[in-house]
Amino acid sequence: MSRPPQVPEPDPTNTSHGPERQEVMTLVFTDLVGSTRLKEELGNSEALRLILEHHRLVRDLLREYQGGLEVSTSGDSFFLAFRRPSDAVAFSLRLQARLHAWNREAGRPVQDRVGVHAGEVTVEANAQGGIHDLHGLEVDKCARVMSLAQGGQVLLTRFAFENARAGLKGTPIPQVDRVEWASHGHYQLKGVAEPIEICEVTDPGRAPLEAPADSDKVKRVAVAEEPEEEEATGWRRWLVGRRVSRRLAWIGAAVSVLVGWAGVMVPGIVEASYDWGYLFRKTEVPTEAAIVRMDSESHDELGQPWLQQWDRRVHAALIDRLAEMGARCVVFDVLFDLPAEDPGQDQAFIEAAKRFGKVVVAGVLQAEERPEIFLGHRTQGPIPEIEEVAVWGLVERAGADRTIRRPGREVELKESLSSAVMQVLGERGGVAPRNPWLNYYGPAGTVPSHPYSAVLGGRIDPTSLSNRVVFVGAVYDLPFTGGKGTDDFLTPYNRFSKSERRSAGVEIVATATLNRMRGDWLRLPTPWMQLSLVTVLGGVAGFGLCFLRPLPALILAVGAGTVVGLLAMTSVWVTQIWFPWLAFSAVQLPLALGWSVVAWAQVTGRRASLRTEGTK
Repeated sequence: MSRPPQVPEPDPTNTSHGPERQEVMTLVFTDLVGSTRLKEELGNSEALRLILEHHRLVRDLLREYQGGLEVSTSGDSFFLAFRRPSDAVAFSLRLQARLHAWNREAGRPVQDRVGVHAGEVTVEANAQGGIHDLHGLEVDKCARVMSLAQGGQVLLTRFAFENARAGLKGTPIPQVDRVEWASHGHYQLKGVAEPIEICEVTDPGRAPLEAPADSDKVKRVAVAEEPEEEEATGWRRWLVGRRVSRRLAWIGAAVSVLVGWAGVMVPGIVEASYDWGYLFRKTEVPTEAAIVRMDSESHDELGQPWLQQWDRRVHAALIDRLAEMGARCVVFDVLFDLPAEDPGQDQAFIEAAKRFGKVVVAGVLQAEERPEIFLGHRTQGPIPEIEEVAVWGLVERAGADRTIRRPGREVELKESLSSAVMQVLGERGGVAPRNPWLNYYGPAGTVPSHPYSAVLGGRIDPTSLSNRVVFVGAVYDLPFTGGKGTDDFLTPYNRFSKSERRSAGVEIVATATLNRMRGDWLRLPTPWMQLSLVTVLGGVAGFGLCFLRPLPALILAVGAGTVVGLLAMTSVWVTQIWFPWLAFSAVQLPLALGWSVVAWAQVTGRRASLRTEGTK
């Protein structure tokens, strides 16, 4: 393959000129960005060597284009001319690609900005009839176009843009992976009567693809609706356009991320994310535990008093009965913090617990307060005589909304009730994760239960309690005589239906113990993992939605929020890991959507003002 002819460099000593003539040519101005800074950082000698190497790279590439001409060189800038716009654009793209590769190899931050313009110029010929210099307004326009570009950008005017795009269509350009074309609208250049449309061509990823900013020498105006918007078809009609300020998009991303960080720390958002997962929870009836419920039917049948707690001799009889039925352990969700009025009651209970040897009773964490002063918490367990024969632990506490979502806390060297059960059973059980949340197996009533009187009277199948941990406690319709006062609580299932039955405290205690036995707690990721997740999701949403029109942005936001929510609510029952997904779906996405509307309003408002200015 023959090599294109060498491009002669201008001879500054040749001062003899020939006649002038007019020709249509494609002009290219290049400028090395930040050359002064390079001299300051590298020193004059090293910077000069770098600039000369840059010049050699430009000239070597120029020699590959027949008809390409170096008109002049000034410091770190080149003035070039080409016969065809397609050659000028191909040269410019390849120059940026070579500089990019050179930077990667040499580790030097060298960037050129390039301006391309086609027009009729005055050719000052030399004595041999060649080109000595080019003059005219079109030269000034090209230089001004170049001055608008940032490092790595190739800006060009509409005529050069259209001809180059047509000439390069379907033609591969060496070192250039892909070509993207864009129009940035019309600009009024100082000293030029008519507005000029500024376009850009780039190999995506190597240039900002950003509209030039206004300055004292150039100002954006609107002559008519911009071609890029008029010509947009298919999915491109969803886009606002590249005129959206990247700064505005980055602000949207930053605000979305910060709000997401706050969201994962708001209890209401965290708790709602946890609750909504139970929409997809399949009810699972556990077989390792059962409940003996102290209900109103048993209360009446056993003749228990209404103004004091149940007779502890009845509890003693139940312990003996459950021992006969082969229960693994008996857990009383009942407080024995005060001695019975009849000492014989306590003695009967103590003897029964001692005979069975596997009895656990409840304790509570109480607030120590004085008028208007909170002094802390203290634990309240059973009376000393019962503590000698039975292990005790702290029961779960409800939140401000009377919903229990987390297991009992272990404080002051006192374990939770579920942990105490494992101790009595002599099993390690599932070690609770650092931040455990209860895994409910279904709505209230899921854990199998039997009336107290029926168990005590032998009216149930013994196998229904054999080899199970049996929990004893009051149901919600029994008053304080059950041993703990009003003992009904909300669970996540009550969020979806106000008519859903509340859960007795004893069933929640059983659930926490089953979670520990099975090791199937629900786990919340560490705070850093949560922050990382909302950073990625919120950042992408806050940045990306800014480039969409309002309706597509709304559709995408609703779709993304739904997908993330469904994934979070279904995957938790496979992995036992959940996260506060509503921080993204209900906080970050609406904010990002609103910010995208701001971006849209900024673009449309700017176009309207530009059209108004253009008619003055």
